[in-house]
Parts: sequence; C-alpha cells; structure tokens
Amino acid sequence: IGSIDRIQSGQNTLLFEKARQREKKQTMSSRNNGIPFLNDKRSFSLIFRGAKSLDLMVDEGVDREQILYILNSIVSEYGRAKVKVGNEVLLLRYIWNDVDRE
Repeated sequence: IGSIDRIQSGQNTLLFEKARQREKKQTMSSRNNGIPFLNDKRSFSLIFRGAKSLDLMVDEGVDREQILYILNSIVSEYGRAKVKVGNEVLLLRYIWNDVDRE
C-alpha cells in the first residue's frame, strides 16, 4: 500500500494500450462472441513508484467505482497514519526501503 503512487480508472497505461492493439489485430473468435474483452468502464490501474503498474479489470456486474473508492480510502488513510509514527519506526522504514532498492 505504501508504494502506491496513485489509482487510475480506465485503460491509460502502456500495458493496456498494447493489449488493445493486440485485440484489434486478432479476429473476433467465437469464444467471446464478437464482444471485445477489454472494457474501459471495468478497468483500473494501481500506479506504483518507479512507474510500474498493476492493471486490473473487474467482472461484469461488479461496481468498479466502489472498489476505487475503497482503495483510495485505504491509500489515503495509510498516508495519514504513516506520519504518526516514532523516529525508530521511520529509521527502520528508511533502512527497509534502501535494502528493497538493491
């Protein structure tokens, strides 16, 4: 949670763009009955520090906006809580981040 930079709705990442191009090249198979697999209204991405992303799509009938609201609330609460820690915890966090980068 701490490494999430932002949460973005839609299909605005490079991976989604590549998937859309691949989908356009393929002929519509009988497996999906001619319905495009990628749906902008069901998609969202978690953008992490370092420009990495986790691109996701929710199932039909699932409310993407509710999921986005909950995820944004968690990230926001984490941001508020992380500044309320002691110096020892901050030192350990910086050490952990340095080790994680190597």
